[in-house]
Amino acid sequence: MNLGTIQESALNMTIFRYIVTICMAIQILHACSAFAASGDGGRADAFYNYGAGARSLGMGKAFVAVADSAEAMYWNPAGLMQVEKMELSTLSSELFYGYKFNYHGFVWPMPDQVFAFHSAALTSPTFEGRDSQNNLTSSFNDSKSSLGGSFATKLSPALSLGINYKKFTRSLASYTDDVTLIDGGVLYYMDRLRVGLTAMNLVAMTDVTKTSDKFDMNLRAGVAYQINDNFLLAFDLGDGLSHWFAGTEFMLHPAIALRGGVNYDEFTWGVGLNLDPFYADYSDGSMELGHASRFSIRFKIGGSTHEQKQQIAAQLNETGIHAYQNGFFLTSHYNLAKALELEPDNAKLKVRLDKIQRVVSIMSMSDLEKEMKAYEFFKKAEEAYKQANFSEAQNQIERALKIYPDNPSLFIMQQKIAEKQGQ
Repeated sequence: MNLGTIQESALNMTIFRYIVTICMAIQILHACSAFAASGDGGRADAFYNYGAGARSLGMGKAFVAVADSAEAMYWNPAGLMQVEKMELSTLSSELFYGYKFNYHGFVWPMPDQVFAFHSAALTSPTFEGRDSQNNLTSSFNDSKSSLGGSFATKLSPALSLGINYKKFTRSLASYTDDVTLIDGGVLYYMDRLRVGLTAMNLVAMTDVTKTSDKFDMNLRAGVAYQINDNFLLAFDLGDGLSHWFAGTEFMLHPAIALRGGVNYDEFTWGVGLNLDPFYADYSDGSMELGHASRFSIRFKIGGSTHEQKQQIAAQLNETGIHAYQNGFFLTSHYNLAKALELEPDNAKLKVRLDKIQRVVSIMSMSDLEKEMKAYEFFKKAEEAYKQANFSEAQNQIERALKIYPDNPSLFIMQQKIAEKQGQ
C-alpha cells in the first residue's frame, strides 16, 4: 500500500467518524427535544426563522458558523466580513396555506468593514372576516415586514464582530404594531473550522401601549467544518437543546452544489448553480404544516475586497520604501506595518519591516506625527520640483525643516532647489 492510498484511507476514516458523530448528536438532540415544545408559533419573533436564502435553508438552517454570503446578515452578521464583493440577493418562498415570504438584501464590503441592508415581508392570502354570529364581515390580511441594516468589522485576523438593526412591523386587519430589534454576532476562524455565536434580540424596544409581546434574547451557536474543498458540514444549537440544526453541502462540480439538512421540525434538501457572478439556489422543506419551496438568486458586483487590500497595501509599501530612502524612518515603519496588516502573509514585507524595526527601536514613536507632517511637505516639494515650480518647492521644504530640521534629505532637496533658482 503506497503513501497516497494510506492518506486517502485516513481521510475517508476521518470523514466517516465526523459523519457518525454528527448523526449521533442529532439523535441525542432529537430525543431531548421530544420533551420540549416544538415549533416557533408561540414566539413573537418567529418571523425571523423563515431564512434569507435557499442555500442556508437547504442546509437545514445550520448557517451561524458558515455565514459567508449575503445570508449572513440574517443568521450571523459577523460573517459578513467573509463577503468580498458587493452582493445583491433576493429570496422568494412559497409557504403553507397561501403564505409567501420574500427577502431582499444588499452587501457593501470594504477592506476593514462591511455594511449591509435588507427588507423582508411575510404576506398572507385574503381571509374572510366573521363576527361572533358567524356572519361575513370585511375581509382582512395578516402581514409582517422587516427593514434594517448590518455592520461588521474584524476584531483580529481570526475574529469578526457584527451587529444588526431591524425595524419589525406586524399588521393583522386594522391592528398594527412595531418593534426595534438589535442583534449581535461573532465569528472565529480556525483554518477549516469556524465557530459562530449570535445573540438575537440583544436589544428589543417595544411600544408597551401597542403590544404586551416579549422579544426575549435568543442565543444561537454554530460550528462549521470544511472537510475539503468540496464538502462542508455545519451544526447549530439554539434555545438550549430544543432547537438544533444540522446541514451539509457537497460540490458535485464547481458549478453545482447539492445540499441536505435536518432540524428540530423540518427535513430539507437543495441544489445550487454557481456561475460567478450569478448564483441561483433552490430548497424544499418538509414540516408539520406542509412543504415550503424556496428560490433565491445572488449577483456579485465589482472587484473584491482582496484586490482592494492588495492595491492599498502596494501603495503603503511604496510610500514606506520612499520614506525610508529619504530618512523618514518612523513614517516608513508606520506605512509598512499598515501594509502588513492587509497582507499578513507577504514575506517580503515582513523582512522589510524587520529591518526598519531595528532603526526605529532607538527612536521615539512620539515623534511620528511630526515626522509624517514633514514627510507630506517633502513630497509636495518633490512634486513642485518636478514641475519646475521651484518657489513652491522651496516654500514646502522650509515648512518641512521647521518641523524636522535634522533630516539630511531636506537639506539636499533645499540645495537642489537653490541651484535651479540660481541658474
